[in-house]
Amino acid sequence: MLGSGNASAGLRAAVVAVLAFLASARPARADEPAAPPSSRFYAGLELSSVKFDDSYGGISFSDSTYGAGLYSGFWINDRLSVELAYDWIDPLNLHDIAGSGVTRFDIKSERQALSVSVLRQVVLRDFLNIKRDWRVFGMLGVYESKIDRTVTDLGSGAQVSAGDNGSGALVAAGVLYTVGRFELRGYLRGWGDARELGAGAQLRF
Repeated sequence: MLGSGNASAGLRAAVVAVLAFLASARPARADEPAAPPSSRFYAGLELSSVKFDDSYGGISFSDSTYGAGLYSGFWINDRLSVELAYDWIDPLNLHDIAGSGVTRFDIKSERQALSVSVLRQVVLRDFLNIKRDWRVFGMLGVYESKIDRTVTDLGSGAQVSAGDNGSGALVAAGVLYTVGRFELRGYLRGWGDARELGAGAQLRF
């Protein structure tokens, strides 16, 4: 999985660079009002393209699939929020995988994850002469995941189920476009053995 390792390292480097920029960005102007209490909460839906690496019986495999998620958060101020998310992927269905010896098998792998993150954003209008409300953001968080696998031995036809639970850190970076209470965002996110490029739509309320 040398390629996936290089991709993960590249994603981490890009996100770290964005987070460093966000950390060094100057605070909001003193005369800039914070988000009103009535719009501190937000909720949204996201869709993504996911590259997922998995393994079974010492055999590693990977594939690309689609993912989706629901998330909700609370803006502590107009720059910082705490977010809770639930994500899942369309199952991987891989066929005729070479196992140990002469064994070959099909595998179906599904992943679900629950995460809590802190999001920090910077308003680009604070730095650039632009009219529209574009923002960049970085996220750091932790996740708990569950992987369910169904494995079919092609020789005997026997079918077994195998699952794993995991946890770790997640990092993400992206852009956010705001129109009133409605917001669109695009992002890169990496967590464990999954890397994704996605977009979401959210509403403040």
